[in-house]
Parts: sequence; C-alpha cells; structure tokens
Amino acid sequence: KVYIHLAMVWGVMGMALKPVLGLAQHVAPKYQGPAPTVLPVPLPPVLDTPFPDLDRAIAELDAHAWVLKSTSEKANLMRACSTGLVNVSKQVSDLSERYKGSWGNKEEWLPMFCVVMGCQEYVTALESGGAPAPLKLRKETATDQWVAEVFPHGMLKALLPGYKGEVWMKPGTDPTQGAAYCAPEEGEVRDEGHIALVLGAGNQYAVVLLDIFHKLICDMEVVVCKISPINHYLGPLFEEALSPLIEANALRIVYGGREVGEYLVKHPKVHSIHLTGSADTCNAIVWGSPTVPRVGVPPIVAMGKSITAELGNVTPYIIVPGPWTDAEIKHVAAEVVGGFTHNAGHNCLALEVLITAADWPLREQFLAEVHQQLNERAQRVPYYPGSAAKHAAFRERFKAGPGKMLELGVPPVAKSGTDSSGVLPFILVEGLEPDEVEVKTENWCAVAQEVALPGTGSDPAAFMTAALEYANNKCWGSLAVAVFCDPTTQRAADTEWKQLISGLRYGSVCINVGTTMGFVVTALPWGAAPGNSLHEVESGVGSVHNTYLFDHASKGVLEAPWRPVPKPLHHADNNAVPHLMPSLLSFVNNASNPLFALWPMTQVALHAVRG
Repeated sequence: KVYIHLAMVWGVMGMALKPVLGLAQHVAPKYQGPAPTVLPVPLPPVLDTPFPDLDRAIAELDAHAWVLKSTSEKANLMRACSTGLVNVSKQVSDLSERYKGSWGNKEEWLPMFCVVMGCQEYVTALESGGAPAPLKLRKETATDQWVAEVFPHGMLKALLPGYKGEVWMKPGTDPTQGAAYCAPEEGEVRDEGHIALVLGAGNQYAVVLLDIFHKLICDMEVVVCKISPINHYLGPLFEEALSPLIEANALRIVYGGREVGEYLVKHPKVHSIHLTGSADTCNAIVWGSPTVPRVGVPPIVAMGKSITAELGNVTPYIIVPGPWTDAEIKHVAAEVVGGFTHNAGHNCLALEVLITAADWPLREQFLAEVHQQLNERAQRVPYYPGSAAKHAAFRERFKAGPGKMLELGVPPVAKSGTDSSGVLPFILVEGLEPDEVEVKTENWCAVAQEVALPGTGSDPAAFMTAALEYANNKCWGSLAVAVFCDPTTQRAADTEWKQLISGLRYGSVCINVGTTMGFVVTALPWGAAPGNSLHEVESGVGSVHNTYLFDHASKGVLEAPWRPVPKPLHHADNNAVPHLMPSLLSFVNNASNPLFALWPMTQVALHAVRG
C-alpha cells in the first residue's frame, strides 16, 4: 500500500510538471545533431566453444543451489548485475555501432534502459516474495478477464505522465502471481532444479539479456546462453556485467553457430529451451527440419524437453481516421518512421503493414509527412545476413505495381566504416487494396506496405471494425500491433474502440505508440498471443518479461498520451539521447531509492526538453 501511495504521489508530480516541460521544450535550445553516420564494418570471426568446454560449462551450473537460494539472495545478485550492466552500457553501445552502424542518435545505447529497468523490476518482485502489488486491478466483465495496471511504477510516473501499461489475464483465470515462489505443500519435495538453454537473438542485445533474466527468475532455472554469431562480440561484456550470476554457477555464456546450438539442444542435461528467431529455426529444433510434416509427438518433446519461442510477426500499425491537427500528424508520423527505420528493420516488431482508411480526408497529408520524415533520415546498411536479398525480393515484387512504390531516405555521408555501396533505401508501397498486400511473409528489413481499407467512409467506428478483422485474420503472426487514435475519436466510438483493443489477438497491443515500446516496458508480457502450438508455431509459444510474475498473463496493453511531453526518446530525430543516457541509467538503477534517484531524474528531464 505504501508503494502504491508513493506511486500516486509521483504520478501527481508528473502531471503537474507536464505543462512546465512542454513550455521548456519550446524555449530550450536544442541539441545539434544527428552525429555523423558510421557505417558497419565486417564481423570478426566466431570462435566456437569446443564441445568438451560446453559439457564443462553445463556441469558447473548448479540448478539445485539456485532453487534453494532465498529471494533476497537472488535479489542481491540481480541488483549487482544491474549495476554491472550500467557500467558496461557505453561499451556495449559502441561495439554494437561498430558492427551494426551508427545513425547519429545512439540507438544502440537506449536498449540498456529496458534491460536495467527489467532487472530492477525483478529485484522488486523477489523482495515481494514473487508477488509485487500491481498499481490497480479491475475486471473486464465482457471478456471475463482480470486486468492489472503495472506501469509506470514508482518514480517513473514523474517522467512518463499519461502512460499506462496493463497486463490482461487469460479469460476465466485469477490474477495470481509467482507460482514458482509459493511455499511447497506439506509433504511436497521442492524441485531439484533445471538447466535452461537460451539461444540468444542476433539482432538486439536487450533480447538476450532479458531472456536470461526471465529463465532465471520467472522459471527459476539456471541458464546456459549461446550468443548468436551475429553479435558474439558482446559476449565478453555480458560476462563481465553478469559475473555475479556466473560466480553463483547460475549462468554460463558460450559461443558458436549451428553445430554448437544443435549440440546444446540435444544435451541430456538441458531441460528447457528458449529462442528468439524464425519459425524455420524453431521447427528445425522441434521437428528436426523446417519442412517435415508436423504430426504426432514432436521429437524435442519426446526427448523430455520443453520449448518456448518468440518468432516474429507481420506487424500492423492501425491508423484510425480522425480530425488531427498538423502537430498530431507529425507526431504519429514520427512513431511510424521509428517503427520503420529502427535497427534497419531487423526487428520482430518492425512496422510491416500500415492500415489506413481509404476515405480519410487527411490520409494524403499523413502519408506526405511520413515521406518527408523518412527523407530526413539516412538510409541504412542491412547488416543482418540475408536481409539484403529480402530487400531486393520485396523491391522486385512491387516495382511494377500494384500500388505506388517509393524509395525514401538520403544516402548517408559516412564518417568512417565500409564502402557505402551496401546502403539501401527505405521502401514504402502505398495505396494497396486489401488483397494486394503481402501479409504472410515477415520481410526483416526496412520495407513496409500501406493498405487503404475501402468502404468505411469517414466513420471511425466502421473502420475500427474493419481494421480489427484485417489485423486478426490477414496479417501473419500475433506478436505485436500498434493502434493510433485521438481521444475525441475514442470517446465518440467508445463501444467499437473497446472492442478493438480487447479483440486484437496479439501478445502486445500498443496504443498511440510504436510497438518497440511494448517490448521496452518489461512489466508487460512479451510473446505471441496464446493459442499457438508446436504443430503450428506461427509467432511462437510462451512469453517472457512479465516482471510482476503473473501466472496467467495473456497480453500486455500499453497506452501512451496522444501528445507526449517531452519528445519520446525512441523518435528517430531525438538528439538528446547521447546526452541523457548516463543520467537515465543511473536513475532507473536507483529508482527504488528517491534519495539517489531524484538528481539523475532531474538531469534526464533537463536533457529531454532539448531533444
């Protein structure tokens, strides 16, 4: 109760400061930028961990000792790792930029915010015995779902006024928490513990670290993590930052490609597997091949192993028509551009399909603003293996129609790095009919399609119904979706609006903010909507994050203010990020202690208004 009351105090402070920050944003001198582009250099070779060393690493993991550790002992280890990650964050960012490219706004530093925030949230969960109190609880009677408000919490409310993150439980279940931390029943023998294999993602280091933490805390399993060959250069820094877990024999980090992965998957001491990747990779692990018939008991299950996976999405952004101002059009366009360009489109949550209303009077103006902002951004090198070929295939698919294909962005003026011949434009195909959109293939590069739904006129309620059907039944996957709708339109079509949000069959629903933030807010679950199986895995099975440890989480719903103040840090043109990151990480690493967090929080605000 004390925690909740303090959160209310910070929330009131945030709302009171919002107009002050808004005024400051208009009058404060802006940081110059972006910094010069740095193109990526070739990856260094991967040195595979030898099989005997893999066996030794697994043998050193002490699953039983991890189970027996008290929640306070685990919390102390996580707290130490949080500080370790802050200490190496700048090195992680610099190395990532070297091999992925730097586009002027420290895009590779910002993900450490959500890693440290998630780490601290797990500390709170552990100190609460596995059941931290949500900010609010309510019941959606129409769908028989409990909904827990969990974000922003504590001092974050002062920095993020107007944001709201909710965990929606599976229909018919109770909002119970921390099943793994419940006291054993009388006569019950506590589990001896298990070893989990995390097959680290190659595109985002935050995914790797948060997957490790999820297995350790939510599933209470020790972890052997194979770093991807695509970002293996970060492994030594991870080992340094997470040394408390390594010294506790709760974590081992190993290296290698497919052969090492196959050896670990089949290792007799590995009990569970979690991967972030493609459906083909998952099916190869589960069935032995991505092309064999998926019938009967999966071989991986027959081996006594369980598997969870996050596998991507043809991500839709739904633009609900409304009477937007020029400033509102500019803001939503910035969210679209960020979903388009971030990480060169090598994200499972990257914008793929922009759903608009064909008869929206502001549609052309909105698209023109998207064009303008994309043309202010430097084109990128698709560093991820195979992505240049996917970009070429997409271009070939649409160069002669249907729709209007636009190649956007400006060639970068590189400060250093490789030959700029590898740079590719952002591609947007506009004006597609619903049956002309390629909605079954995740492109994994900076390309997108716009489908203009006909037949809804200027009626937002009719469009919401049509967009719900299209997103649920046409777009492949169920990982994440973004919806943009002004408050006036929400109120005018209240019934259809509520049906849209509750009816979207996605693991993450982001309102008035891009899907990236659905991942960033670690209090929410991250993964495909429930219902997939190893026979039809689609966007994956299971979920991660969920730092409040809800036992029956179904999806996360994150709502941002229609006009956030100050400018969001994830916007591609925010030049404040390099200046405020040290303060932001110091703040979130100490957010549970106002005496230590207040000054860095103030510094964050002072920098943010200059973005």
